[in-house]
Amino acid sequence: MKDPTRIPQLIAELQSVWEAQPDVPFAQLVHQLQAAGMSLTSTDADVRELFQRQLSTHPSALDQSALANRAFIVQTESPSRRIILSRSSVAVMPVAGSSAYVSRSLNRAEKLTPSKEARASTHPVNKHDEHVLHPAAWQFCSIRTCRVSSPLVLLDANGISHHLGVVTSIAVAGFPAEHADIATSSVETLCGALQGAMPVTPQLLDNQEWLIRCTDGSLVLLGRWLVVFSFRRRTLSSSAHPWTRAEFRSGEAAAVPDQRLEAGFSVDLANGESVQFGQVEWVIRVR
Repeated sequence: MKDPTRIPQLIAELQSVWEAQPDVPFAQLVHQLQAAGMSLTSTDADVRELFQRQLSTHPSALDQSALANRAFIVQTESPSRRIILSRSSVAVMPVAGSSAYVSRSLNRAEKLTPSKEARASTHPVNKHDEHVLHPAAWQFCSIRTCRVSSPLVLLDANGISHHLGVVTSIAVAGFPAEHADIATSSVETLCGALQGAMPVTPQLLDNQEWLIRCTDGSLVLLGRWLVVFSFRRRTLSSSAHPWTRAEFRSGEAAAVPDQRLEAGFSVDLANGESVQFGQVEWVIRVR
């Protein structure tokens, strides 16, 4: 007879896999496991290995040690947010990314033809919707709780708790931890992610999104849209623009002797205008 003491541990691991996606019915969970390789000929060791593979990409909980070499995407509800955790950095984003800041007037019924696109892109899309979450990123000290179906609570360096909603899912991010780490991520990180390609274009970014903080206080989300956030008298506004290219400058010597180009970056808009920003403080990947 096989050792029955193996059963509780196997059931506990199955429970963790199911707890990572509690909205999935048990029959569907079994189907997922079968699609991943579980069969009638699988040994208990095979099944445990399958559970571990599932939990390595979609864990049911996180602690601080898990963030050392990986970035994670945590989805929450109440409110709905997409949160990126990496090392000691957190970025809080709307679930829809940069598309969340595009005017509702650009609905599916008004999809642009190339000729209309040229006319429509001459004006930025301004949005001042207090119900749309603005991005935020900061460094935290530790994770108090991060478990599916429980609140996500982070502690900052002052011991203040930040409650960021109820966790609905946790997944390993599709990019390295250093890309989302405020302490280490820089323009060089962005360039490296694009294999050194410059200038940056929407086509190069593909579906990537990067959040950029400048030393002048500017906050910029660069993705399918260029979204610029402005803070005035405790009021936040955002403007979304179609763009064609972005160039980053490091303060290198200019062609004119004894002069230097000011560090910072500029973005060319689809209407032919250019937007100038100050020196980059940090840039982190958020999608």
